[in-house]
Amino acid sequence: MNRQGAIRLSVNLIVVIIIALACVVFAFTFFLQQKEELDILTGIVEQQAKQQIMKQLTQTTSKVVLPIFSADMKREETETFGLGIKNYIGYKEEFTVRISFDSAINTETKAVVDPVVNTNKFFIPKLGPYPLDDKEKEIVRIPIRVPSGTPRGLTYIFDVEVRCETENVICRPYGYVQQIEISVI
Repeated sequence: MNRQGAIRLSVNLIVVIIIALACVVFAFTFFLQQKEELDILTGIVEQQAKQQIMKQLTQTTSKVVLPIFSADMKREETETFGLGIKNYIGYKEEFTVRISFDSAINTETKAVVDPVVNTNKFFIPKLGPYPLDDKEKEIVRIPIRVPSGTPRGLTYIFDVEVRCETENVICRPYGYVQQIEISVI
């Protein structure tokens, strides 16, 4: 009887282990399928944004375009914005992108408020240089990350300025200064 109980316990343990392994394999397979679908959707959205930037640079005389300029973000979340630059100077030039804090606004009241957090932690202040031949176009990725401890209910506005190395009036700034708006939810 004691031996039968031990055998039964061993068989039950093996069955439980097999069921647990099957559940783990199923969960892992499900996770991989969901991740693959999300990667496909992200790639489609990113490709559409690139096409939109290139279309604006090609069909207009804009030197700098930032078609998607706002996002609702949570703390410790990162969003990447695409900025298009087209060299209209007439010769090869190096371009840099400078990002700076402009203002913080209460999302509900629209009143300008103190930013409360170190706004320099949201962004990389200088990106580049990006060497571009005459009429060449470039898409620059601008990562923005909301630091932990950032209060909800505020919208942070950042200036995005493109400059070129030539000491020329058209290079300071190059094109219009763009803005990115981040609403912390």
